[in-house]
Amino acid sequence: MTCREFGPALEKFCSDRKDFVDPRQIMQMATYFGIKGPELKKVKQMAAREESSSL
Repeated sequence: MTCREFGPALEKFCSDRKDFVDPRQIMQMATYFGIKGPELKKVKQMAAREESSSL
């Protein structure tokens, strides 16, 4: 899969929205699953959006 096709969503990391703690949690999970480079940047942006929308 190329970076262009990669579209991370919170549902891929947390099946229940209540399980989301903070962006750092999602970044650790992404790193554990081997996501890196431009894909990791997209995950970071998605996690930041989720945090700001939950406020």
